[in-house]
Amino acid sequence: MTLDLFWHDDALLHETGSGVFEHPPSPLMDVPELHPENAVRVRNMKTILERGPLAPHIRRREGRHAEVSELTTLHDPDYVESVREFCAAGGGVLTWSTTVGERSWEAALAAAGTALAATDAVLGGETKTAYALVRPPGHHAQPAQADGYCLLLERGAGSRASTKVGARARRRPRLGRPSRQRNPGVFLRPRRRPHCLFPHEARSLGPLAPPNGRAGRGGTGRGEGFNVNVELPAGTGDGGYLRRWRSSSSPSSTALHRRSSSSPAGRTRTSSIPTGASA
Repeated sequence: MTLDLFWHDDALLHETGSGVFEHPPSPLMDVPELHPENAVRVRNMKTILERGPLAPHIRRREGRHAEVSELTTLHDPDYVESVREFCAAGGGVLTWSTTVGERSWEAALAAAGTALAATDAVLGGETKTAYALVRPPGHHAQPAQADGYCLLLERGAGSRASTKVGARARRRPRLGRPSRQRNPGVFLRPRRRPHCLFPHEARSLGPLAPPNGRAGRGGTGRGEGFNVNVELPAGTGDGGYLRRWRSSSSPSSTALHRRSSSSPAGRTRTSSIPTGASA
């Protein structure tokens, strides 16, 4: 099996600074820690793939920058422009956990465009499996707000591109692979899209759960039933995953014929989100 690794050097332009995780540097620490979402992380991931046991199966592919018109299929145009202007002005704290630098906009364009390039390669028959190694991440981003280190919905853009192909073909829904974190962006992406089924697994938070991610919310309009939120109690294992999914139902489940699937691979740094360990 060959894995096409899509990469763009502009991923390293996103500067997130240092501190105590999401907090500013502390005078109590001699050496502040890098922000959890830093360039070192993806540099190491890239070299592990290129030098490790998977190296003989890796085929390096070049990513690209996304066009603004591609971003606005999922994001509000005013939000996209506000991120660009914020970065151009020197960056800073965009939201409480999301820090950007002057060149983070270039990195964000490269992240979204590289995810689209990987999607196009699969849909075009160039490869069966593609992996876009990008940053800043996108799975927490919302249509009009950055969140959780994330600026743009890279996976959403890829899924949107693939649903266009599906709509031109047999109009059967495609599968967005289960996301296993409490991600607002996951909830908001497919709510009106009937050609893509988005399963979402997350820890049960009861009334603290974001409204769009609760078990009873399943999309709106033509997308009703195509967003499946499955809440799992802390400590759920493999058997629990299977039982919970088998007991869940969706109007779209019997109509699903999977043409392709995509999955975000975020990194959860805390044991308080047990489902994140499998992402």
